[in-house]
Amino acid sequence: MKNKHLILPVVILGVYTLYNVGPLLWLMISSLKSRPDLFAIPPTLVFEPHLGGYEAVFGVGAAADSASSHGVFASLINSIVIACSGTVLATMFGTLAGYAASRFNFVAKGDFMFFVLSTRMIPPVAVMVFYHQMFS
Repeated sequence: MKNKHLILPVVILGVYTLYNVGPLLWLMISSLKSRPDLFAIPPTLVFEPHLGGYEAVFGVGAAADSASSHGVFASLINSIVIACSGTVLATMFGTLAGYAASRFNFVAKGDFMFFVLSTRMIPPVAVMVFYHQMFS
């Protein structure tokens, strides 16, 4: 093999990818299991796909009344509208603010840019207690 030095990085990346994608695959596979298959001990790897959960959520077939009574579609449309409009507004205002910060000189520009970047460096959970004390 010509690229023997690439074997170890490829194996490491493959294991890392499986480690990250594995829970998502397990979630998708588990969503297709029936309740007895889902709670079987030991877990069943070979099973007959069951769409009862999706039928109950989206109101298909016998479960048509359950989805409409809980307003799943209205909530889904509401979430999509809020997420898309929030993304568009954040992108628009972020682009305008970035352009203004890059083109115009103002007092303490370096301090302001450091403050903006420092808010991205600290995870919000780390300052949650301080925000709670400050706003309550």
